[in-house]
Amino acid sequence: MSLFVTVNWILVGLTAFIILINLLKDRSLLVKPSVMTLLFFHIMCQWGAALEAARVEAVLPMPWVFVLLSHGFPLLGLLMSLLIGRRAARRVWARVVNKNEGDETGQMWSALILALSLLAFLLYYFSEVPFRSTGLYAIFTAPETAPMARDLSVKFLDNALLRYGHNMVMAALVPLLAVLLFQICRILLKSRKWGKLLAALVGLLLLFPVASISGARSYSATLVLVLLAAWLLQKGARISPMLPLAALVFVLVFPTLLTILREGRTLTLDRFWQYFKNNAYQRVLVIPMETGLMHTAYTQTYGTFGVRAVPRLAHLLGVESMDVRNFVAKVYSSNPKDTTTMNTAYVYAYYSYFGLLAFLPCLIGLWLLDLSLLLYQRLSTVILVPCIAAISIATHSFSVCEYTISLFSFGFLAILLVAWASDRMVGRLVGGSGVE
Repeated sequence: MSLFVTVNWILVGLTAFIILINLLKDRSLLVKPSVMTLLFFHIMCQWGAALEAARVEAVLPMPWVFVLLSHGFPLLGLLMSLLIGRRAARRVWARVVNKNEGDETGQMWSALILALSLLAFLLYYFSEVPFRSTGLYAIFTAPETAPMARDLSVKFLDNALLRYGHNMVMAALVPLLAVLLFQICRILLKSRKWGKLLAALVGLLLLFPVASISGARSYSATLVLVLLAAWLLQKGARISPMLPLAALVFVLVFPTLLTILREGRTLTLDRFWQYFKNNAYQRVLVIPMETGLMHTAYTQTYGTFGVRAVPRLAHLLGVESMDVRNFVAKVYSSNPKDTTTMNTAYVYAYYSYFGLLAFLPCLIGLWLLDLSLLLYQRLSTVILVPCIAAISIATHSFSVCEYTISLFSFGFLAILLVAWASDRMVGRLVGGSGVE
């Protein structure tokens, strides 16, 4: 084992130890978006960097830079994240674990507002995209056309409002509604209101095909994660050590089924297990790091992309922009299509754009995520847990795409906005809002 490989394993072990010790001492850290971002990065990128360290050393001209990006980012990020916003986090945490689940009226109104908003969007969406043209329909009827149907039903829509609206709704509104319905189901179960319970449960289950309407697998997996996060938050995050493993298994089941169906394969137990192993190891531990490795390899070989990698900035400076995600995918993958993209964690992406000059701004961007705590303190208990659960899981996107894309397209800011707006509306309807 080389020095490079040894250092990678030492640093990933050190990070795991710091995270574990601090979470065991103070679970209020779980409501801090910066900590959740680093937790996902640790799992999705840092472990991959250690597991594939020998290959990283062989591939990169300057492999120690990749150590800084993969291990220095979470370690230095934790250094500040564990210091700032602790008092605010503890206040929010106290409200989460002491939440009264009996506020059925407020939750019903919140769920109704979000459900009507979702229905309005779906009616608009299907007026432009017939159900038979969606990726979900293609998965079950013509699996070989599913990838193209997925792109045509969202990515290549001429209607920009619908294109971006789809991502916002699926990443923000649907997770919030799912948690509210889940909480309502728990209340109705305790009060033995079987008719209402059945209606709420059906509504919750329907959100899974709705979230997968384009044929994308990630939104359904996200829903499961958000529901698990909400449940764990209200339990005070006191869990069995085996629960995270069971959660991972459950989260990957539905996307695995969609993958098999989309490829037109016959569903058998053996095939399901092979695909599941690929999802579990490759998608969670290897691919997020590997995309960063490819961006880094190109940069160290040919130089940074510069401002042309940021379309709005390039336009402002009169420079021709380029789609770096598509370019890198064409260079390093066997897929030459114009539709292919290779997203990567924002710390890797911005290194490929601006070099190590981007490292400190990446850390600052991480710490700024904790400004969400200011809004958490102003939300009522009706929407607080749904918002925190949705935001906590949304932070995983910072490990798979650029910072601004995570903020806007993957719902981070949209979750905060929708939670705040619905909270204000419910407050006016039922008489009172804000912190309870």
